[in-house]
Amino acid sequence: MIKSLRKLRKLPEPVDIHGFIMVKTIGTALVNSLLALQPLGNKHFMTNVCPLNHLFPAMRWTLSVFLVSSISVLSAQRNYECDQLAIAFHGIVATDNGDQLFFEVSNASYTGTLFNYPGFLLIDEKGDTIAQEETTYYGIGTNFQTHLLNIESAFSLPFKGRLELWGSFYQHSYCSFPMEIEDADFVERSEVEEEPLKIATNYAGDQLVVDLGGVYYEEELTYQIEVVDEYGTLGYSAKLESTVVAIPVSKIAGTGGYVVSILDEAGEVILSSDVVYLE
Repeated sequence: MIKSLRKLRKLPEPVDIHGFIMVKTIGTALVNSLLALQPLGNKHFMTNVCPLNHLFPAMRWTLSVFLVSSISVLSAQRNYECDQLAIAFHGIVATDNGDQLFFEVSNASYTGTLFNYPGFLLIDEKGDTIAQEETTYYGIGTNFQTHLLNIESAFSLPFKGRLELWGSFYQHSYCSFPMEIEDADFVERSEVEEEPLKIATNYAGDQLVVDLGGVYYEEELTYQIEVVDEYGTLGYSAKLESTVVAIPVSKIAGTGGYVVSILDEAGEVILSSDVVYLE
């Protein structure tokens, strides 16, 4: 049953405990409802409220999964909180102020670390900064959240370096992800952000994160999520309890290619992904 978050809550002040930025007095209900953190211009947890039938018309949509073959995140600085992040690189966005690298990041397996006031840096093998994000969020929420890195130095593809996550306006180092980018095309930001089904594995590779567009629903309706392998064998099935789901890979039948589908109350597929490969 999918329920809406009807009240806005202000973000408590962060405190630093043994090097980890934590947040005081966040109740369990609020933590479970953290689908997206809005930019700094709005001092509330906000969720878009949309009737379910506005997002799911009576038809099947076949969507491109946003795991992309042009990016490879190798082995991160070992950190449990970093391992829980799901990172997807979409390409390059052209703006009037220059080109930007377009990432989306999800903290779906939220464990208490919001990565307060985050900013990403792309660093090459020489240690030079290639691109940097301007801090615009209080933290990283459970929905896939846009992170745009301003390209500051020319670089060639394929690229090899690392993606660093900093907090507290680049005063606190959180994560370092070795990264390779084989290719990057220009993309339309709005088209990617508006996809109603987004899928990626977290960094550790033990959670399959499924995001239904980052909206809450006012209606209480029952939907089903299924993960089926390339041969049509059901690997996982469960009632859809939230618009962001982190499925343990251990609960899926095994490695290989899978299709993620959302079914309505009549058992009809209303959203379906391309093939997702689990290793």
